[in-house]
Amino acid sequence: MQPNDMSLIGQIIEGYRLVELLGKGGSGAVFMGIREDGTQAAVKLLFPMTYVDEQDLTKFQERFFTEAAILSRLKQPNILPLWAFGANLEAGRFWLIMPYLRSG
Repeated sequence: MQPNDMSLIGQIIEGYRLVELLGKGGSGAVFMGIREDGTQAAVKLLFPMTYVDEQDLTKFQERFFTEAAILSRLKQPNILPLWAFGANLEAGRFWLIMPYLRSG
């Protein structure tokens, strides 16, 4: 079940405090995250249980970690780098952390 997006404000994911909801969709939401040193990031939280049944959750988890690991190794000027990724299986959420860009 996906929590109310605003209830996530203030939570810390990989050292980034969620401070603002930037956007949301059917499977999750993107937040502005800020570290104590002022580094800003886009923190995408996915809640697969909102669209994947329990039987398919294992497949989702395997695919998520495989694709995130591949993306984290890509180094190309036109691809936004993936700084971190992970999951809290008890809370049913997965995340991707990328640099925050104000536009495009």
